[in-house]
Amino acid sequence: FWINLWVGLFNMLPIIPFDGGYLFKDNLSLLLSRTMKRAGKESRERAVTGISMFFSFLILVLILWQVIGPRLF
Repeated sequence: FWINLWVGLFNMLPIIPFDGGYLFKDNLSLLLSRTMKRAGKESRERAVTGISMFFSFLILVLILWQVIGPRLF
């Protein structure tokens, strides 16, 4: 039970290779298509890709910081 729970929670992280990253990207695309109606599709896709990559790298850095950070100090 615990292994399945943690694997499911880890899979929902908003990082692109995981399912949570794709859900985040799709929801962000939907949100931007409603808010950026005047912008072209290409510019919206560029914004979605940039924002999702930023959050992916941020989450990855935070995970690595939990492992590396305590050893530095």
